[in-house]
Amino acid sequence: MLLVSGVFVAVIDEWLCRAGYGASPLCLAIRRIKPDQSVDIPTVDGFLKEAVEISGERLAPLMIGQSIGRQHLGAIGHMLSSSQTLEAMLNGYIFYESLFYGVNIANVRRSAKGMELYWGVDSVPEYYACFAMSSFVAITRQVGIRNNAVASVSFPFDDRQYQERYCKEMGIDQVFFGRDLGLLFRRDALQLTLQTEAGNPKIALIKEILPEIANLDFAPQLYDEVVSALPHKQATLKSIARKMVVSERTLQRRLQNSDDGLRGVVSRIRMHLARRYLQDKGMNLVAVSLLLGYSEQSAFQLAFKRYHGMSPGKWRKDNIVN
Repeated sequence: MLLVSGVFVAVIDEWLCRAGYGASPLCLAIRRIKPDQSVDIPTVDGFLKEAVEISGERLAPLMIGQSIGRQHLGAIGHMLSSSQTLEAMLNGYIFYESLFYGVNIANVRRSAKGMELYWGVDSVPEYYACFAMSSFVAITRQVGIRNNAVASVSFPFDDRQYQERYCKEMGIDQVFFGRDLGLLFRRDALQLTLQTEAGNPKIALIKEILPEIANLDFAPQLYDEVVSALPHKQATLKSIARKMVVSERTLQRRLQNSDDGLRGVVSRIRMHLARRYLQDKGMNLVAVSLLLGYSEQSAFQLAFKRYHGMSPGKWRKDNIVN
């Protein structure tokens, strides 16, 4: 069963509040969902259908999707934030879905036009499809990619009578119906660099968690490679050295002043990310464990307790202000 986090669903309530329907039973029901609680897609589709009925706006799902922010993305937002290019972000999204659900839901097709991200037509209901596609277009802009990076969006149903409004709401030139649910990204946009999250200067961060190498020119790249490798369980000496285009011996030598070499660097970055993820109310412990590269939640809990002297749940309770 396909699931999303409660923090993602909250955008429906926020949009309805701005539209003047904040006292509706739907909004009250959505507010009872905890940010890290999982919600199945049919339920979200029902919420969106009700939002259409309450607001009288036929294309409310598209409009709600355009109001999405990084704060609504939970675990997947953190996964995408470690990507350096649009193409890496799309591949990261596919990987995260397969990691979380255990099956490949999203896929890609490459052509001379670009890279198409698409989903099976039988797995996504109509209202949710509109919401999800609109959200993806909005997030693409938020990470600094130019407006025309999305060449087109396609849907498996027929809603051609609203085609102009689909284009207008999502700010794109082409919308197709009767095709696989998906987005086509222009080929010349795939290697565009993403905008990193504000308020988290990398150099200052590295000085805090890796002070012994903070002044070395390779430190930012090392940090990026470890962060992106963790979910794939590839934060090894061999893998990181290959990505940095150096020999394993060279990387070991560069880290000779670090306690326990690369293993110690990976451990500190991992625990820094763990604290960061735990501060996100939209992240449950299963998602945190997966993004940090642990095969089991219990392994993450044990490692966190050894490093911090308390369980992740206790740390979260002590460090999050409700």
